[in-house]
Amino acid sequence: RAEWEANPVWAAVQGELRAAREACTAAGARFLFVYLPSKPEVLLPFVKPDPALARRTIEFLGNPAPEGPAEALWATLIAERGAQEALLREFCARESIPFLSTRPALEAQAARGELGYLTTDTHWQSLGQAALLEPLLAFLREQGALD
Repeated sequence: RAEWEANPVWAAVQGELRAAREACTAAGARFLFVYLPSKPEVLLPFVKPDPALARRTIEFLGNPAPEGPAEALWATLIAERGAQEALLREFCARESIPFLSTRPALEAQAARGELGYLTTDTHWQSLGQAALLEPLLAFLREQGALD
């Protein structure tokens, strides 16, 4: 979480979200935030742990991997996978922006052994889209955006 907060882009993201909310308000609409998690955020707990591969991947992507045993890195990846979502959820709460996380629906789908994401890509397939239909409709109804 500290990495997300310290990232210089975070201030710009907050500004853009505020501007979007204000633009919606000015247009007589409400700004609603729907959080779409990355593939690793959803699937990491459901894959065979491979701490060494995780370290190599982090380093390959140009990020410094934390020091220490690879198993500790894996545990950290699992424990911290919701940090970005938590940061955004808390920001939205402070700013009175309605927030929906789609992660629970995608995790439930993964727990059933259904792949919502394409196997060799980070994008959803139709099963992932279908998993979000009911939670999204319920959120929109709750917010008064649908009858």
